[in-house]
Formats: sequence, structure tokens, C-alpha cells
Amino acid sequence: MKIGFNLTLAAVFSAAALTVQAQTAAPAPTPKTAAAPAGDDVITLSPFVVDATKDRGYAATNTLAGSRLNSRLADTPSAISVMTPELLQDIGATNIDTAISFGTNTEVNRNDDNSGYRIRGITSSVSRSRNLFLVSGDQVKSSSDLYNVDRVTTSRGPNAILYGNADPAGVVDVTTKKADLRRNLGEFAQQVDNQGSGARGSIDWNQVIIPDRLALRVDAMYQDVAGFRMDSPQRDKNIYLTGTAVLLKKDNYTLSASFDYENDNGVDNYMRVNQQTEQYSYWQASGSPVVGAYSGTVKPTYAVGTKAFSTASQIVFVGGAAVSVPIMDWKNSGVSNSPTILDPNLGKTSTGSNLPLLNGPFPLYSNLYGDTAAREQTNVRYRTISLTQQIGHDLYIEAAYNDFRGTKWRPWSSGGFTTVYIDPNGFLPNGAVNPNEGKYFTDRIQQPQDYTFIDSTVRVGVAYQLNLAQKTNNWLGKNNFAFSYDHRKSGRYIDNYIEVNTTPLAAAGAAAQIGAANYLSTSTNNINRRYYLDPVTGVIAAGDVTQQVNGNGVVGALLRTKAPTVTQGRSTSYSQALQSFWLKDHLVTTVGIRQDTADSYGISATPTRDARGVYAPATTLLGSAPIANFKVNTKSYGAVVHITDSISIFGNKSDNFSPDVTRTDVYGGVIPPTVGKGEDYGLKLDLLDSRLSVSLGRYTNSKDNTVITGGSAPGDNFTPIWQALGVANNDPRYPGGANGAQYNYTQSNKSKGTELEITFNPTPNWRIRATGDKNDTVFSSFAPQYAAYFAKYQALWAAADQTLVGGGQTIATSISNIQKQLTLNNAQLASATLVTPYQANVITSYIFPKSSVLKNFFIGGSESYAAATIIGFPNVNTTDPTKANFGQTIADTTRPYKGRDIYTTGLWLGYERKISSYGHKIKWRMQLNVNNVLNDQDPIPFGVRAQDGAISNVQLRAPREFVFRNSFSF
Repeated sequence: MKIGFNLTLAAVFSAAALTVQAQTAAPAPTPKTAAAPAGDDVITLSPFVVDATKDRGYAATNTLAGSRLNSRLADTPSAISVMTPELLQDIGATNIDTAISFGTNTEVNRNDDNSGYRIRGITSSVSRSRNLFLVSGDQVKSSSDLYNVDRVTTSRGPNAILYGNADPAGVVDVTTKKADLRRNLGEFAQQVDNQGSGARGSIDWNQVIIPDRLALRVDAMYQDVAGFRMDSPQRDKNIYLTGTAVLLKKDNYTLSASFDYENDNGVDNYMRVNQQTEQYSYWQASGSPVVGAYSGTVKPTYAVGTKAFSTASQIVFVGGAAVSVPIMDWKNSGVSNSPTILDPNLGKTSTGSNLPLLNGPFPLYSNLYGDTAAREQTNVRYRTISLTQQIGHDLYIEAAYNDFRGTKWRPWSSGGFTTVYIDPNGFLPNGAVNPNEGKYFTDRIQQPQDYTFIDSTVRVGVAYQLNLAQKTNNWLGKNNFAFSYDHRKSGRYIDNYIEVNTTPLAAAGAAAQIGAANYLSTSTNNINRRYYLDPVTGVIAAGDVTQQVNGNGVVGALLRTKAPTVTQGRSTSYSQALQSFWLKDHLVTTVGIRQDTADSYGISATPTRDARGVYAPATTLLGSAPIANFKVNTKSYGAVVHITDSISIFGNKSDNFSPDVTRTDVYGGVIPPTVGKGEDYGLKLDLLDSRLSVSLGRYTNSKDNTVITGGSAPGDNFTPIWQALGVANNDPRYPGGANGAQYNYTQSNKSKGTELEITFNPTPNWRIRATGDKNDTVFSSFAPQYAAYFAKYQALWAAADQTLVGGGQTIATSISNIQKQLTLNNAQLASATLVTPYQANVITSYIFPKSSVLKNFFIGGSESYAAATIIGFPNVNTTDPTKANFGQTIADTTRPYKGRDIYTTGLWLGYERKISSYGHKIKWRMQLNVNNVLNDQDPIPFGVRAQDGAISNVQLRAPREFVFRNSFSF
């Protein structure tokens, strides 16, 4: 792969260099700028707005992300990176995820199904904003498209000037297109690719209605792309309308207004980011044993890699069609959960876990969900309106309202239809011969989720510039003041559905019968769908799970029988920022102070549900009183010292916080909010008449009190002990407290490293951008509440260590399992897994000048590198009797398992020229992007079995892709 990296860059740079040498006699053309329109009025842009049309090549000059006012990046001490429209166009980025993969110290989370981000190695949970308004529903995929976006800005680390209440890892902000008052413009573009003939079309039209007074702009996009995975289409219909109007303009007063409205709709097939897994090889390696007949007193024994009929209402499908099998009594069914397997790869017995489905009868890129089993539907709506007053030349007042609503229907199942098993049953539970013995299958209980996100912000901002330059002979210069009041309400409402049998039989037991209290919430009424697969005939995915079961005495329905998630935050924020220029502009200081008050609301104490056990919609279950209230002061201060016009040094220190209304600890109390602190310092260079800019910085970043989610969260080893001791479940000692609340553990991250950014325009026709970072991220704490809770009750439990907790195990066994979990928790402190320690990106593009025989053509390429990540640690037995963990199996953090280095090569070739049509000059541009040029399809490991190092989870690589874009613009 390194050979490919070198060849790619050599080819691109050599082609450009040869062209430059061939034209030494010709003068270099100068970058073109839009001619100023005729007219006496000069429009002064609001300091709350950045004009992206001033960006040149890959270099952006100004940003709002440093001080909330339009400021030069060179005068900004915080870590901010901007991706310009030209850069996004060259790399072919149509969504934020693609852009982020080329960012500085940013990456898409490899094990996050919601496409979350890591910034500086730390997961960013509330990671997106739009025009500096936070987007709480950043899990809605249709809102991540760039069809109406001018630039993408990443603010790394906490930044109290921007947000007091935001993710400490950082925020990715998109700047949407604005209506232009001076000129009409437009673009029509079409795009196709080789992934199932995927197509995309977009339009951008700006119309000046009254010159310098009123303009409207509309953007629309439609795409139907197939994706590189089988059965993974994505269809989007998006529209965006924005307008700008100067309502009143006098010598010392201007009143202007702007608005935007956006509606994005998407349908795509949901699938896990990791490859599906299998267990059938374990069964085959064990000799493919067949399970014998059932009886009233005998449960058959199942080999690992197989799965028995579910204890829930079992509905069997063959080839996607329901099989007519009689209703049976499943009380004698067993499900294999043996911890011992025969590893076919290593030929030895070890603890079991799934293996990736990489070899065998199923295609590498198959999607077990299939084409119709997992259609995720999303919708987002944005509405923004703002009024800006300019009083005199130095005072601006802005009032803005931003409103967001997002919905997502997520048709997932518990674990998903993502694991292939073998049916080992020779007989059905009713004694009949099993016609599907030895067949592959996948099954799950459907548990789709219906998300609703709301977010609204009222903002009033004041900007004032006090210029003392003339009075102090430039020793004191401009002082830019910014004041802001924000009131924000954000909420997340999740209805959790389960597919249940609405006609349970009396034989199923009183708790599951119709008429019993909450009978539909009884797990024995859940419908387990089993789909038999036959790769020989092409049946390699589940059937249409959207078609409800109705037959054989079972009437299925998706109902809200699982408790919903209801959270809402209401915050008020006051901020003051001051950017000052000193010593003839050689020193620029930025100071920000913010005061935030946040109220956290959750689900009502007694959530409403009917007699069947079905909950009311989540949007109706918000409690009337806040669960918690936080008052937090945050600050940010930094400076840039311009030693010369070309050399500057910078330093910045900031903090912020992020409350979470669902944060209840193991004792039932509210966990303090997530807090973050960050420091940046380094060197900036502006060389060769601003054609070369370099930023080299060091940073430290922390994020404390983050809730642990997913598979890494410690399990509940405590409740079975209290139950064995006969302690009632309303005892305050129970995990979650006396009210039995869902509880969480927390982790804290600490990150430090080095970041490098280089932007270079060697000639007016040649662009280069290079980034690199070294990142050392660790857990400074991992589930400390788990250890504290165990220490509090260990002596009490140990006194009854021989009491049975079920399954033939004793409290002593449970204590041993807790101690093993503690060693695993401690192992996490060695390094945060899946964090890339080194990253680098190089992007370059060359436009052949008019004097060349290749005029109107352009060529470019990119290379991305990500170093191997830690994906786990091996288990070892402690044999030293002097150690506290003597005899235990612990993780050896000195010998971590690692994945592999990742190189990604891209190339593009295009043609651009101006053509005349009806008296207008129209720019015609064609561009062919080839992604993953070297066609590296080796899966990326991101999970490992601790006992033997076998890879347990992988992420698939997209194969080589050709994308052709054709556009006309004026």
C-alpha cells in the first residue's frame, strides 16, 4: 500500500511539474475574482456572516468559529479548520462523512451505526451544527448531505465562545449557501457511479429580484444510489430555500432580513457498520451434531453455533414465506449459551464469540437484512429567520430564530439480522420431523425505533467595534465586542416498538393471556422471526419483515411495549467575547466568558400505558418538573503574536460542558454534566505572498463524565446477588436506587498530540493541502462507579458467598465475575481502543493553463493514511501469589492487539471550459473521480477475542468506485 501512496503522489506532482517547466516563458495567470457590479451602494457584510466567495482554492481566509464574529483565521488562536467549496468539489464530497475523512484529526467512528465522529480521538456525541446553531438530531442521515453547503468548518476541542453547552471533543459546522443580492447565478449538476448505476441530480439557482435589495436562492437534490453493499440503496429528496432582503437603508442605519427553509427526506436500508457474523463453523467443527427429540421433561442440548427455537412466539419463514407449522408449546425449548467452543481456526477450546462472515457460502458484501427488511426513513426540517440592524458604521444587532425537527424510523432488531446460524434440530418440539434440519438461518425479534428530535434556539447578538488606532498611533487598534443571548430547547423522543403476538393462547400462561394486566409487554408474547437461507438458490437475506404475521393463530403487530426514551434540555446562555488588536496589530487577543443555565427534563415518573401494556407516544410523556439543574460558567482566552508578517505564534485555553438528562448513576443519583478542557499552542507561517500557509500545534483535550454505551458498558452482576439474598427490588441498595431507574457508568478521556496543516498554491493553477496528526488518547477513568459500588458491599456479599444465585452458581462465583470485570475496566485505561494514533491526508489538484496543449483539463489526487488502532488486549492468568488478582484471568495491556494500517488513494480527472449560450457565459465542467484506486478490499479489523486473538469484528472496505459528475454553471 505504501508503494501505491508514493506512485500516486509522484504521478500527480510530476505531471504538474512538467507542465510548469514547459511554460516558463508564459506569464502565470492570476486568480479571477468577480467584478464589482455597477452602482453607488457598497454593501457592508454583517460581522455575523462570512462570505465564502472570498475563499481561494483550498485556502479559507475568515471564520466565525473563533470569536462568533467574522475574523481572519490568522488572528484566531483556537484550533479551526475550513474545507472550501473547491476542496469539497475536488474530492467529490457529497456528505459530511466523506469530508470528515479528509479533516485534521477527525474520523468517522468505525463502530458507530449512527455515523458519529471522533475528534482528536474522542467521540463527539453532539457533533454537528448548522450556521453555528447546534443540531441535536445529527443521527438523521438525510441531514448530512452537502448539496446546499458552502463550507465545512471543524472546531476541535472545547470552545466556550461558540458554545458553553456542547461536546468537549469538538463540533463540525456547515455553512449553508446564502442568497446573493448582486448577481444571478446557478448550477445544474448530474452524477452517476458504477455502484448499481447510482444517480444524483442537483440544482442551485440564485435570483436577484431587486438589485442590492432582495434576492432568493433555491437548491434541490435528488439521488438514488445503490451503495457498495448488497441491498443498500439510499434515496434522498432534499430542497432548500433562502432569501435576503435589505428592508431599510439610510446613511447611518440599515435593516436587513434573511431566512432559510430546508426539508430533507431520505430512505435507505439500515445495516450495521460491521460485517455480519456466523456461528455455524463452530457447529461444523464439532462434527455437525443433530439434536434429538423433545419430551415433556428433557431439553435437548445444543452445540455452540446453533440456536434452538425461541421461547417467544416462533414464526418460521422459508425463502421469505411463512411456513404452515402448528402452534407448539415452547416451554421445553433450549437456547445454547455454552461458554465453551471448539475453535475451528485454532483447533482448541476457548470462550465463544461470533466470527465475521468473510468466507463460505455468503457473499462478502451481502446484507442479511435484505432489500426490504430494514428500510430506514428519515426527515429533517430547518427554519431560520434573522433580522440584522446596522447602526452607524460600528454597531450591529442581530435577532435570530432557528428551528429544527427531525424524525427517523429505525427498523432494527435486537442484535439485528446479522448472524448466521445452523438449525441442528432433527425434530420439531411437537415430535414432527424438522424439514429444515441442517439449513442456515438468521432470526431476531423486531424492535424498531421511532425517533423524534426537536431543537429551537432564540438568539440575540450585539457586535460593536471600537477602533483606537488613530488615537494611539496604532499601538492600540480595533476592539471587536460580541455579546450574545441564547435560549435553546432541545429534545429527543424515542418510541421503542416490539413485534408482539396480539392473540396469545391460554396455554402460554396467565401472564401472557389476553385480559391479564400488561399482557402484551410479556416477553413470551414477542414474535421471533426465523428466516431460512439457501445460498445455492440465492436466498441470502431475510424476507420482508414489514409484512405483519397473520396466520396459524398468531396476529402480529408492532406496538410500543418497551419503555420509551424521553429527554429534553432547556438552556439559557449569556456570552461576552472581545477580540483586541495591540502593538500595531502584532498582538491579537481573544477572550470569551459564558454563563449557562440548563434544566434537564425526562420521562414522567409514571409513564402512561394502557391495560395491554402499550406505552403512550413518547412525545406525550415528558415530565413537568426538571430532573436536574446546572449552572456553569465557562471561559476561553487566547492570543496570536505576529512576530513578523510571515511568522506567528498562538496559544488558547478553553472549557465547556454538556449535560445529559438520562444520566442516572448506579446509586440512582443524577450524574454531573460532561465537562471538557482544552489547550492549544503552536506556530503559524504565512509565506510566499500568502501562497503557503502552515499551522503546527500541540494540544491537550479532556472529556470527563461521558456515559458508557454499547457493548463496552459493564453488565449487571449486582442484581442477582441482591435477589439471592432475598432483598426486595425497592431497596435503595439496588443498582439504580430504590426506584429501579436505568443507570449508567461513565468514562473520562484525555487526549494530547500534535496537528499539522499545510495549504500551498505553488502557482495560480496548482492547489495542495496536507494534514497530519499524532494522537495519544487514553481513558483517564473507566466506570469508576462500578468499582466503588463493589467496594461498598463486597464484605456483606462475601459473608454469604455460598448462597446460590441461579444456574448452579454461587455469590462467590458472581464476586469472581465482578473482579474479572474490574480487570477489564482497568485494561481500558491503557489506551482508548479504535483510536488512530497517526493520520495524514494529502490533496492536490492541477489545472492546465490556457497556453498548454491540455488547456481546460485538470488532474488531481488524494492519499489518506490511518495507522493501525488498538482493537483489544490478550487475556493472561495471574500466577504470582503475591498479587491481589492471583489466579484470575486479566487483560495484558503491555501486548495490545492491533488492526492494520489503512491507505486510501483517490484520483480525479476533469475538463472545464466556458461556452456561450444566449449571450451568457456558462461554465461546463466534467469530473471523473476514482475512489480507492488500488481497490484495497481487505476488511478492517476492529474487534478481537481476548483469549486467542481471533478477529471477531471487521468493517468492510468500499471497493474501487468510479463517479462521474457533469455540471453547468453561470
